[in-house]
Amino acid sequence: MKCLIRFILVLGLLISSAMVYINPTAHAEQDQTWEKIKERGELRVGLSADYAPMEFEHTVNGKTEYAGVDIDLAKKIAKDN
Repeated sequence: MKCLIRFILVLGLLISSAMVYINPTAHAEQDQTWEKIKERGELRVGLSADYAPMEFEHTVNGKTEYAGVDIDLAKKIAKDN
């Protein structure tokens, strides 16, 4: 009886360790989000402008503008792509 239990445990261990090397065959579709953004012609970013220096509001010539690291990063991403 002990031999049978040991055999089943070893067999289960071998099968489970062999499953690590099996790759799934299903492939996901390529995400088309970036192409849609390029077609639209603008990158929309949602931020909370209350956490300087990441993003904040400031007034230039009487007009409120947003500035900060996140704004600069979003502009750089939009420009480079």
